[in-house]
Amino acid sequence: MEARTIGAPKRLPNLDVMRGIGSLIVVLAHAYGLGGREIPLYAGSLGDAVRMLPPLLVWMFFGMSGLLIGRPFVQALVDGSPRPSTGGYAVRRIMRIYPLYLVCAAAVLIFIGRGTMGPKTTVAHLLLLHNLVPDRQLAFINVTWTLSLEVLFYTSVPILAGLIALVSRRRPVAPKHLALGIVLSFLASMAWAFLGGMLDGRPSLSLWVRMLFPAMWSTFCPGLLIAVLYAATREQIAESKILRAVDRLRHDAGAAWTWGGIALALNIATYFAHVDWGVSRYLWLYDFGRAAGSVAMGVLVLRAADAHRVAERTPKYLVTVGIWSYGIYVIHGAAFTILRGWDGGSLIPMPHGGTIAFLVHSVYLFAITLPLSWLAWKIIEKPAINAANRATRKAPPPAVAPATTPAPGA
Repeated sequence: MEARTIGAPKRLPNLDVMRGIGSLIVVLAHAYGLGGREIPLYAGSLGDAVRMLPPLLVWMFFGMSGLLIGRPFVQALVDGSPRPSTGGYAVRRIMRIYPLYLVCAAAVLIFIGRGTMGPKTTVAHLLLLHNLVPDRQLAFINVTWTLSLEVLFYTSVPILAGLIALVSRRRPVAPKHLALGIVLSFLASMAWAFLGGMLDGRPSLSLWVRMLFPAMWSTFCPGLLIAVLYAATREQIAESKILRAVDRLRHDAGAAWTWGGIALALNIATYFAHVDWGVSRYLWLYDFGRAAGSVAMGVLVLRAADAHRVAERTPKYLVTVGIWSYGIYVIHGAAFTILRGWDGGSLIPMPHGGTIAFLVHSVYLFAITLPLSWLAWKIIEKPAINAANRATRKAPPPAVAPATTPAPGA
């Protein structure tokens, strides 16, 4: 067998560090929102542009999902080996996402109610399928619009892998073909979003189309492309212009800074697009910026995934925060939603904003979130993960007697 170009370990602990940093920044961004100031739709100043940067971390999380979720399926396609068990995969994903989410959803429903959601819409939210429901994609817990996209991505990966295996008649699939397919799907996803931008005369429909999973697929593609790189041999990389370019970004820090920086600059430049330029033009630029931002975050994930001993050289508390990151993300979102919705925001210490208010709200939201995240990891997340692993662990094969020994009763 040919030596693989990366030989990366099954776990990528550096990504725990990235998750930890990302989750803390997201909490800070929403602490700012407790003061009643939303992230602006477009930048009128450099300060506005800085406030618009935190959503980039969502594309980073999606890029990591593309790599981590897609990697075993990509490896199986490249090797022509059996794909991960669909049942075991589903159990592990369900137990990772839903137990804590349902607890947080229950807390929000108890404290502030369903609002305008009817029973069917409430069920769609509890199943995290609300991305498919018009006018409900933003979710009743502010951050869980992303979880709906994650669930749809988790669902699509084994389906797409199965279709590719069927078309290839279960023979190994060349990495160059997978890489090309991912790039083409990235472009198709952008085209879907741009078509949604043309529906500016019907704002509700336009928003629904532009936020649907096909429009957001592009944000997972950089991670999937890294997964293909991980699965390819050096000879297979040499056969693909796409993989050669990605491999260069992995090995050449200068190239990574250059191309990642260009993608990030394009993303930031679109923040200054104004709706007065025309709604369709504004939406096209916004969606182009989203695609550029996902590329920039993909370069970051690529460089960070197997950087030398990052996790070992990082303060232990930050690695721990990375392990709690899902809990931090969901719990702070539930806390934010309850604080904003309870009795007109009476639980918010300084609802009028400002620098002092931001500092106070940051401490306040962290004081709520971190202890609950630790508790959730201990009593919900870790037990659920362990239960899923036990349920999907393959039983050892039965002992087989040596060939010279006849079976009982023979």
